[in-house]
Amino acid sequence: MAGQKILLKETTKTKKSREESEVSTKNKCPECGTPYKITSVPIDIDSIGVHDIKYFEKPACDCIQKRKDREFKKTEGQKLVEKIRRLKRCGIPPIYQGKSFSNFDRSLNKAGYDKCKNFVKKFGTGSGKIGLFITGLVGTGKTHLASAIADHMARIGYRKINNSIVFCTVSDLIDGIRRSKDPYSVWDRIDACDLLILDDLGAEYITQWSKKVIQKVIDNRYRSKKATVITTNLSLEGVKTEYDERVSSRICGMCQAVVLEGEDYRLIKSSENKLF
Repeated sequence: MAGQKILLKETTKTKKSREESEVSTKNKCPECGTPYKITSVPIDIDSIGVHDIKYFEKPACDCIQKRKDREFKKTEGQKLVEKIRRLKRCGIPPIYQGKSFSNFDRSLNKAGYDKCKNFVKKFGTGSGKIGLFITGLVGTGKTHLASAIADHMARIGYRKINNSIVFCTVSDLIDGIRRSKDPYSVWDRIDACDLLILDDLGAEYITQWSKKVIQKVIDNRYRSKKATVITTNLSLEGVKTEYDERVSSRICGMCQAVVLEGEDYRLIKSSENKLF
């Protein structure tokens, strides 16, 4: 028995020497040309303690891992590009697409600009109020700034947006709920978005039903602490008169007021271009 065990060990040693000499090292990395290296792993071949060694080749470089890293980054980059594109398709009217903080005339309403810019910087930090109430006369830049906020959050602040951005006029929102075959889907979209921008509050045809819609939207956003930007020609007192005290109180509680002053920007430009 002892002789048999020694014979097995010698046979195994002979086998290992033979296999080691047969291992090829001609394979090279197709990317950098570095020869593969031989790696061995000990394995058990019986129950009496006799071992063998398995040989295999592996790259001596890290080209494969680097390629995997590049592919991963490319995939993640593609996902990021698609997310930004999706966020930018939030409903900004075509005429306001391309409006940003960089092309807003700060000389007209610098204080309002600064408040809006500060809002996007602090977005999602829990610092300050979670919304803006942008009010002013027609043509003072309210919708431009609201579009700039959506543009900034889509292109730069996208990491703070988990779900979506929704930009809509109040008229379109009310018509969308009224005409939809599935109004609950509209409500779900409004309630779920991380940033809701309601443009031209008070410009819609106000009825008892539309008032209830606005009350519900504002109340839901307030209770869920979801960021909401509102543009309007109305003051908070005007909101209280047109809707009710509950709506104005909710807006006051969650939004910082941004008052834009000055003349109609579009008429000023038209006058400079001598269109009229």
